[in-house]
Amino acid sequence: MTIEIFKKQQELDNFINNLKSDQFYRILETEKKLVRTITKVLFFSSEDVIQYLTTHLNLILEMFAVKDFQEKIYLNDKRIYIKITCENQNSLLLQKYGFIVSAIQNLLVSYLFSKFGKWYQISININNHLHNQKYFLKKQIYFAIKNIKEKNKPFHFKPMPNDQRKLVHNLVQEIDGFTSFSEGKGFLRHIVIKAEENN
Repeated sequence: MTIEIFKKQQELDNFINNLKSDQFYRILETEKKLVRTITKVLFFSSEDVIQYLTTHLNLILEMFAVKDFQEKIYLNDKRIYIKITCENQNSLLLQKYGFIVSAIQNLLVSYLFSKFGKWYQISININNHLHNQKYFLKKQIYFAIKNIKEKNKPFHFKPMPNDQRKLVHNLVQEIDGFTSFSEGKGFLRHIVIKAEENN
């Protein structure tokens, strides 16, 4: 990660054109002088992003008193996948229906944007909870469908984070005769499943 100052636009353009595929830039400051423009630019690589993310992730995990953990971070274009393995299966991180993990993901996205001026999608998987979560949500969907058939009225889920809602919508799309939509705002946003009209 380096900061360069350019006094000529042509120099800046040449430098940017010669960047490698895993190198990026962010213009930090532009100062217009009488006869020229001085541009301050931050140049960084994928490794810089991972290193910065690792530092902030470790600080957050310390706040939650998570000890003896290993993390692996995979970066693919603008998608970042973080796999965390820790001893405590009942970690605070996995409580509150996934809202804590979702909040940490959003916080890390904000950290990266404030530093690098680039939006990343972050997915955190703690002790393989994403696999368990998908299984749990599938069970909830089948319970909801059974409930809809018995009572002939829509089923309202408890509020859940955006990534879980997206997963439920995708799973419901695979089931004939039922549709899903979200309603409510903020922490009250939840999914409603109902039978399609022509059934």
